[in-house]
Amino acid sequence: MLTWLVLALLPPLLWTLLLGSLAGFPWLDRPKRFLIFIVLGPPLGGLVSCIAVMLTGDPPNPHLLLQNILFLSYIPGLAPALLTALIARQLQRWNAPHEGAWVCAVGALSGLVSISFVNVLFGWSLRNTSIGEFAVSAIIGLIPSLICWWIAKRLARQELREMAR
Repeated sequence: MLTWLVLALLPPLLWTLLLGSLAGFPWLDRPKRFLIFIVLGPPLGGLVSCIAVMLTGDPPNPHLLLQNILFLSYIPGLAPALLTALIARQLQRWNAPHEGAWVCAVGALSGLVSISFVNVLFGWSLRNTSIGEFAVSAIIGLIPSLICWWIAKRLARQELREMAR
């Protein structure tokens, strides 16, 4: 079980370090925020999607549930997590009013991008996707974005308090 967890967390960490070192992004001053979004965001999205599947009355196999949360959630969830983390960082730099609402909007849009990615990946047409599926995918993007933003915000406040001492 621990091996699976290490294998699941290793690719996003490597992607973050690689992208940061190659592109020289200005977000390297606070890499914890990006690690929170990248490490926690996709599995939270996978968990929310599994809960949505269970609420529709189609309970998944427990092994598939674990596999979806740990491994498969990174395939459609890594790019939206990075996008949300970048935009959340910019909002923090700009001291944007209602930062949480903006992060929710970006998270919902990233959920829609994620379902589009999955549809293209499997060769499905977006015309066959119902409005309900789009709404669920927006919620699947919104909830992890909000949770990761809240955790990152609390960590930033703790860092500021420690620096003030």
